[in-house]
Amino acid sequence: MATLLRVPEVATGSTSALLTEWLVAENARFAVGDPLVVLETDKAAVEVEAEVDAVLLRALVPGGTNVEAGSPIALLGSEAEAGDVDKLLAELGVGAAKPTKDAEPESAPAKPAQGARIFASPLARKLLKEAGMTPDQVTGTGPGGRIVRRDVDKAIEAKSAGLKSGGL
Repeated sequence: MATLLRVPEVATGSTSALLTEWLVAENARFAVGDPLVVLETDKAAVEVEAEVDAVLLRALVPGGTNVEAGSPIALLGSEAEAGDVDKLLAELGVGAAKPTKDAEPESAPAKPAQGARIFASPLARKLLKEAGMTPDQVTGTGPGGRIVRRDVDKAIEAKSAGLKSGGL
């Protein structure tokens, strides 16, 4: 049965968050524990994990949008329900308008402009901090140019190789 994915309260006292990106494409199957979406508050970036095995039938909110805690952000269901998305949304009391996204293609790595925000997964930020590096030292290859673990691993490896060859 189709259900709505709602914005969880991601931080104590937080009533809204920035939906930065979807980690699962529409009509893609996912399993319990798979990260679905990234939400950010002033204090934290959180990957919201799936609580059930399902298919993302429709993302109701595009990346880069502020969302209130408890508001619906996606329609989840089975592959068999994929053809009746508008009907399912109407039955659940949600408008059926599909959002449009005016962002650059997700396959192209983004070079941030001076002063532009650099997106990185929470794990990538942690690894960068532990390595004494900053996000502007790494080129992201994830969706929309997002910095992911493999990018950090590559940058740390390159940094280590540079130190070893120059110091010995």
